[in-house]
This record gives sequence, C-alpha cells and structure tokens, in this order.
Amino acid sequence: MDLILKDFDQLESKPFKQNLNFKERQACKELKANHQLVIKQADKGGGTVVMSREFYMQESLRLLGDRDTYQVLKKNPTVEFIKELESLLVKGKQDGILREEEFNFLFNNKCKTAIFYFIPKIHKNQQNPPGRPIISGIDSLTCHLSHYIDGYLQPLVQKTESYLRDTNHLLEELAKVVWEDGLCMATVDVASLYTSIPHLKGVDEVTKCLVKDGSLVPAQISFLAEAMKFVLKHNYFWFENTFYLQVCGTAMGTRFAPGYANLYMHSWEHQHVWSGVAGGDLVLWRRFIDDVIIIWRGDEISLRNFVESLNTNEYNLKFTSNINKQTIDFLDLTIYIKN
Repeated sequence: MDLILKDFDQLESKPFKQNLNFKERQACKELKANHQLVIKQADKGGGTVVMSREFYMQESLRLLGDRDTYQVLKKNPTVEFIKELESLLVKGKQDGILREEEFNFLFNNKCKTAIFYFIPKIHKNQQNPPGRPIISGIDSLTCHLSHYIDGYLQPLVQKTESYLRDTNHLLEELAKVVWEDGLCMATVDVASLYTSIPHLKGVDEVTKCLVKDGSLVPAQISFLAEAMKFVLKHNYFWFENTFYLQVCGTAMGTRFAPGYANLYMHSWEHQHVWSGVAGGDLVLWRRFIDDVIIIWRGDEISLRNFVESLNTNEYNLKFTSNINKQTIDFLDLTIYIKN
C-alpha cells in the first residue's frame, strides 16, 4: 500500500479535456435532473436501458411482493443483528478458527444498510423487461463475512466438472468437440436461481462439498456453515422507506453468492445429470453459474425429454431451454454450425 501511495504522489496532474461538446453536456445534465427516468445497465449484452420511474417502481414492487422470498420488517434490525454477528464471531475466535485480525475485519459494526434495485432482462422482453433483483451490500453488515466465505468456496467451484470461467474458456471447450451428424445443441438456464435456493438445503449441500474436498478441518467447516446461515438469514435491505428481509435464496450482490450457487448447482448435477442414464448422451455439458450449454447425441425429441426431466428435482429448481440443430446464443456468443 505504501508503494502504491508513493506512486500516486509522483503522478503529474494534467488538465482535464472534455470529450463532449456543450449540447452533449447539457443533455447529460438534463437526464441526470429528470427523476421521471431510471437508467440501468441491461442484465446481459452490455446495453443501457432507460425506463420510466413508473415502470421501475411497478417492477420493483412486483419482485418485492413475493412473500415466499421477501418479508417486510417493522423496523431497522441493524442493532439486533450486530449483536448476533458479534456472538458468532466471538465463538469462532474462542474455538481458534479466527485470529484477532480476522475477527476485527469481520466484525463490521459501523455498517451501511444494503439497498435494493433491479437490472432489466431485455433479452427476455424488450417492451416490459422482467427485473433481476440486486441487493447492493457494499460495506453492509454481512459484506466482510461474505467475502471471507467466498475465499473458501471459489477454489472448490473451479474444481467442478462443468465449470466455465468465461467466454474464452467456452471457446477452448468447443474446440475439443468434433461435430458429427445426429448432434443437437441446447441452452438451459435456471429460473431465478439466486432466490430459489432454500437456506437450509443450500447450506447443507455446500457443506457436503467442503467435507468431500477434505482440505479443511471439521471445526473450520462447521464455522463456515454457521457463517453462511448468518449471511443468508440476515440479508436485510432498504427500498422506498421500507426495510425488507430476504427469507429464501441468496442476494445477487453479496460476495459469496456466485460460489454458493455454483456449488449448489454442482450438487444438483451429481444427482440429476451425471448419475442419470440419459447423461451418457451428453457430448458436452458446461455451466456458467445457472447458464448451461449442451451438445447432445440424439434427436431433438430425446433432448427435449431429457431437459424436461430436469424439472423433477428436490432442489427447488425450474429450467427453461432453447434447442436448435443449427444455431444458439450463449453468454455473449452466437454459436452456429458451418461445414
């Protein structure tokens, strides 16, 4: 840190040069001052979406109106939740799991309240895009604890059979496939994965992954399980002068959510994909969190039957799919067959 600060001191400041003309700057100011508009990044594709405030409020309240996922709180629970966090961390310290520095980092008693917003899924509907709920929990009560948990989960995620790191990784995997007659392509994704994972089931499946990996002692695994439960059960946030608590699933926005969801999906795969008879027809199955790409040996009917069978599970997961022999869209790629 000292070296970086020293480098900053040696930087020479240069006069700022505008890259917008006067009319463009005025337009930006007017947009910023227009509180009847809400401007958000699109869920996929890197676009920018301009919405009316009326639509944004309607979709926000529709998402928050799901009482199986969100509960309205009568008051700000911060003081009460801080005491519960301290109790968890004190026990971890007494059991020899946490060092003094770790305890001080994790005990975030001067926290900020997380805030709810959504990003529009214009790839599903451009006129009335459904929202993907995000809980912005930067420096919130569970922010540091979530960061701590993620450090243990990410190495396990990268060891899973279907793990996809990014687009380039997918291209490397596709290059290994020799296309032949009788193959089909499909994409499968989970409907609202983050808010679908039941707390106890999710913690139980991820804990099994930690035990199976064998790199941590039982006391450390037990503390991580309790820490995951705490983050999940204390995910409270604020929206339009009202406090909410998420009672099912994990917030898309907390640091350990992708790793947690990845390992939950990994457990589901072992039960319903790799162990299934139909799994032998899979030429390729790769997954980026809840987005799956499939190359299947067989006709479209058999592939459709396989995909539909995935909806029968005890993991509270529901799937949508797109099947095509010639072209599919996945992540930021269009994949097609040529020669």
